[in-house]
Amino acid sequence: DFEGAFSIALLPQWWHPSILVRARGLGELATSVDVGGAEVRLQRPGRIAGQISVPPGVPLPAGLQIETSGSISDIAYAEARASVDAQGRFELPELPPGSYAVTLAAQPQSECRVRGLANVQVRSGETATVTLEAVRGTLVRGRVVRAEDNEPVAGACIDLVWSSESSAMRDKASCQSGADGRFETFCLPGETIVFVTDPGRGAGASQVSATIAVGSDPVDA
Repeated sequence: DFEGAFSIALLPQWWHPSILVRARGLGELATSVDVGGAEVRLQRPGRIAGQISVPPGVPLPAGLQIETSGSISDIAYAEARASVDAQGRFELPELPPGSYAVTLAAQPQSECRVRGLANVQVRSGETATVTLEAVRGTLVRGRVVRAEDNEPVAGACIDLVWSSESSAMRDKASCQSGADGRFETFCLPGETIVFVTDPGRGAGASQVSATIAVGSDPVDA
């Protein structure tokens, strides 16, 4: 109501529900409350303005999405997502003050790879700036065949999971094999684990893995 009071009926007394509070000009906050009485404090929000730094000659793919999640207190958190424009800029507005991690929602299927994540502190009424570094990825290619008859596996799911000294988190690239069993994708340099799953085997889907070293030159897995 006009005094900020609210009520939710028919909740068990022993329950500790999570609620989502949204107010114009004050952003959105998710928090846990006690049944019987709770106070939710909304502060004037801040915002994150960011840039993806791309090396010369590496095109930035269209349709990139940035996501962030933040810890507001021991029981409250906030999340947001934004699009990246053609110049690599993005903005996450109306964020409650707190500590946030900013990262790419999904790595693109291109040679442009974005490193890890960035941690940033959002303060009330202020703009926090962040830069994510993009690099030219290394081409990884290979062919999936069945061990028993050496026949190609079409539609196999290939996940490349890697971490590097300069990356703050583990990243992943995914693709599928073609009709001839061949696949190719790009990933960051570093020790990389390749997981291959054959979904054609139904409930007994077979998965194998191998570790490869990825440098700056193309790799045949």
